[in-house]
Amino acid sequence: MQDIICQRIVLTFPQRIEYQLVRKQFSQLDLQSSILSSTSLEKLDHLMAHDPDIERRQNDLINKRKVYDETIKDLQNLDQH
Repeated sequence: MQDIICQRIVLTFPQRIEYQLVRKQFSQLDLQSSILSSTSLEKLDHLMAHDPDIERRQNDLINKRKVYDETIKDLQNLDQH
């Protein structure tokens, strides 16, 4: 009888460890999502600005936006003349 109980404990122990790991990962995801949802976009931009790839993409988007704005102004000026 004790052997069967010991075998069950040995069999279920890794599953319990795995379950605890999965629960921990989910709780971390939960925490991350709550942090993200309570963080403003400006703060997120500031937090991610230290990543050179993100910074480069941000600058590209800013430049494209400037070109777009200038093009719209030019088109409006042409439309007025």
